[in-house]
Amino acid sequence: MEADITMSEKDLLKRVKKAVSLDLEKRKAMNAPIVRYDRETGDIYHEMPDGEMVKVSSGRKRGRYSERIKEKA
Repeated sequence: MEADITMSEKDLLKRVKKAVSLDLEKRKAMNAPIVRYDRETGDIYHEMPDGEMVKVSSGRKRGRYSERIKEKA
């Protein structure tokens, strides 16, 4: 029989934040790039161990899908 374990949102959020910070520390120690997202522009970057930011993807366009399709045609 499995134990019924419940966790509050506060505890869960605390664990998630700790897991993310540990992963970032691990990546820095391994000299691996870290993926960053710019919320204002929607751009995605790789942050290299030396501090260089390399743009990987441009921000997505806003608006209706049907309007974006018309622009391409």
